[in-house]
Amino acid sequence: MVRRKFLYFSVAVNFLLILMFLIYAANHREGIIQKIIKYKNNATVIMFGDSHIARGDWCLLLNRFDVLRLGYGSFTSEQLKDRLKGSLDNNDAEIFFIQCGGNDINSRCYSRELTIKNIETIIDEIKSQNITPIVQSLFHRYNDPKYNAEVDSLNILLAQLASEEMIGFLNINMSLIANHNLKNNLGQDNIHLSENGYRIWAGIIKDYLDKTKN
Repeated sequence: MVRRKFLYFSVAVNFLLILMFLIYAANHREGIIQKIIKYKNNATVIMFGDSHIARGDWCLLLNRFDVLRLGYGSFTSEQLKDRLKGSLDNNDAEIFFIQCGGNDINSRCYSRELTIKNIETIIDEIKSQNITPIVQSLFHRYNDPKYNAEVDSLNILLAQLASEEMIGFLNINMSLIANHNLKNNLGQDNIHLSENGYRIWAGIIKDYLDKTKN
């Protein structure tokens, strides 16, 4: 009788542990996938940028398991340029999506020229690794006309830079705004995107990857 009770108890504990693991795995799928990608070093697509990149569950959003997320909250283009130097070692990536520069606008030493120069340096570094860089537009914020006007100016320069570098430019922002303002249902905190916003963003990237067969 004692042995039987112990067996039942052991089975119940094991079942509970398995259930807890499954719940944890379901709630942290992206993080687990990212750790596996970094361990295997088998990413073919890289998402690189500030908190907009960092907050995205890119493998789940793009429905593929070869997307490495390199997102750094609050980083400026200068900081991202410096961080990139150690991010491409021994990586077999084929395509590299860049989204950065938004944090520059409110920095004390901001200048459009420096932001574009930093992103140009990032592009050149990626090219030197035989990886295809893709520039993405900056995003409007909700109800922040001064910031949004500067984003518009930078996006024009980013599109020009991409053209000069003969690489792709994805104007994600155009699908997220109405009347020069981030759509209310696509923002989470007036700055970052909601789940709906990320789904729109991911859809544009999916279309691009499908067209380029990556």
